Amino acid sequence: ASGPWICELDASTLQVQKFFEVRTAGVIQSMAVSSEGRRIALGLQDGSIAYLDESYTITRRWYMYDHPIHALALSPDGKRIASTSDDVLIRVWDAQTGETIQLPEMRHDYWARFLTFSPDGRHIASGGDDGAVRIWDAQTGALVLSSLHEKGHGFVCGSYSPDASRVVTASSDLMIFILDAASGKRVREPFKGGAWPINAIAFAPDGSCFASISDEKIITFWDGT
Repeated sequence: ASGPWICELDASTLQVQKFFEVRTAGVIQSMAVSSEGRRIALGLQDGSIAYLDESYTITRRWYMYDHPIHALALSPDGKRIASTSDDVLIRVWDAQTGETIQLPEMRHDYWARFLTFSPDGRHIASGGDDGAVRIWDAQTGALVLSSLHEKGHGFVCGSYSPDASRVVTASSDLMIFILDAASGKRVREPFKGGAWPINAIAFAPDGSCFASISDEKIITFWDGT
């Protein structure tokens, strides 16, 4: 049976570099790529996490949840995986063994929709249906800050800037926010990201811009400064 497909694009030209099938025997709900682009983790609808090597072959798979995995993040060194499901808790796993790394409870009031490690691996940013963006200490699990409570609108995707100074995030009402990662304050006024819901967002390696992709199946580049 044919499985899900992953497409790899050249960031400069948007030309397809690779287009390959991932035999997961399940529906992909979320995906995370390590900072050097050599490791991929997939969160599946059956509650499992699959870990892919450089040849895009699944080398490890763990059944972590009884429900779909809503968000997933890989630490920059690829050694830790953060995930969240219907229980609204954020869990951190050892990417080699699949063992839970015991941390104090990290959670949102409703489902968390995105997770992202800071480039230095020190923090995890999360956003959820409760309209909050939160930043956690990745080593201790302590809440560093909670910011941007948007009543009636949740946050669906987010990304750290390469220097870890900013977090860009998109909300369910199609707005894009750029936050100061240290204070949680808005770097500039929110702006509309298009006419369709945004599914994913990520900074360019030099931090000058970020890209978003929506239900319209169009990739848009924005000024990230």
